[in-house]
Amino acid sequence: GVIDELFNPGLIKNLAIEDSYISVSANNSIAGAFVGVGSVWSCPLRIENCFSTDTVRVSAYKAGGIIGQAYRIFNITNCYSSAVVEGNQKGAIAGGGVYDYYEGTPSINLTECYSTTSGLQLVGEWYNRQKYTSCYATKATTAEGSDSVKELTAEQMTGAAAAENM
Repeated sequence: GVIDELFNPGLIKNLAIEDSYISVSANNSIAGAFVGVGSVWSCPLRIENCFSTDTVRVSAYKAGGIIGQAYRIFNITNCYSSAVVEGNQKGAIAGGGVYDYYEGTPSINLTECYSTTSGLQLVGEWYNRQKYTSCYATKATTAEGSDSVKELTAEQMTGAAAAENM
């Protein structure tokens, strides 16, 4: 991704990625359009108002349209992805691997995020809690104690239809 590894408090805001190919072929590789691996040890990492388009291709063992793998607490707000995501553990927004060290606190919070990537959940494999608020994808997701990710078609999430459906 644009940032290979991101540690401790950080904010990625108001960025777009288009016309890009991100690929890592090593065993257990991790890639995301914006961040490969994010490790947050003291304060939450925030990713806000960012998107990757369908001209972006992310390919790795763990792959995500925004972030490949996250550790601890992440807040992703008002982001979307239509990127082509390929891998064993893949998600339209995030690939996988959150470890929850804070009992009772969601490891990843997605708010007002969506993806038109065909057939993918917003997040791939997660080991612990995630929370969704006002999120949409081409594949529904449920999480305990959270809103569900509402399943819509790409057409329902674009153009004039988006205002009605989202």
